[in-house]
Amino acid sequence: MEDDVLWHEQHDKSDTDSDEEGDEMYDDMMTHEQIQQMFNEDSDDDEFLDQVKQTDKAHTGVAPIAVDDQGQNSIIIVSGANLLLSPNDVNAVEGVIKSAKILICQLEIDPCTTLAALKLAKTHGVMTILNPAPAQSDLDPQMYKYCDILCPNETEAEILTGMPVNCIDDAKHILPLLLDKGCGCVVITMGSQGSVFATQEYKSACHITTDKVDPVDTTGAGDSFIGALGYFLAKHKDLDFGECIRRANAIAAKSVQSPGTQNSYPWKKDLPGALFQ
Repeated sequence: MEDDVLWHEQHDKSDTDSDEEGDEMYDDMMTHEQIQQMFNEDSDDDEFLDQVKQTDKAHTGVAPIAVDDQGQNSIIIVSGANLLLSPNDVNAVEGVIKSAKILICQLEIDPCTTLAALKLAKTHGVMTILNPAPAQSDLDPQMYKYCDILCPNETEAEILTGMPVNCIDDAKHILPLLLDKGCGCVVITMGSQGSVFATQEYKSACHITTDKVDPVDTTGAGDSFIGALGYFLAKHKDLDFGECIRRANAIAAKSVQSPGTQNSYPWKKDLPGALFQ
């Protein structure tokens, strides 16, 4: 297996499908045998399965989703076993993190565990991406300092800053506020409006548009975007950052045209070859 992107995702709402090359691994806690059976059926990679742990101390984390007629979603997260994942569990997979090119984290587990993973990755020179979801207005300041790329959507960016983010100009306005917190780069995804980003080196905001589509279900679009961004950063180092975002936008746009989360994530073989040239 090529240890390129280590995706730290915890519940059965949005585990990202990898492409045929198997670029994602998971460090997770589960309870139900049928869910592990799902993993067994979806992966023939023993190293992947070795990172999945079971517990009888809590139920599996779940996230019931409601989708309206416009394809917009509302999600209720019931953390369950997610909160049992500890810094000790992170340390136990140090070898996996060390061998990865990119570590992607989010906030669906204990924040102390997420921070431990970010710190460990940085110790080994691994690029870190933090999706601050579900967003926390009092996010530990260290989180920003240990992530190379902070990638919230517009709602999460609003919660992090206390500033409204309804349009591209709003997003551009708050980019410096987030950069000042210490992260190396900020990417704000804006749904059908595309994405806006800036870096510590190039603080002038850049807007990357996306294809206009008719959304069926936007659930998991952010996961699709971040997974794709991690892929392009790891696999296509010749691309500039803006181009990686453009291609990730395209894949996220594809995902919202199908219902569901995992089922909506396109396989590499079903995407235009030009995305991977």
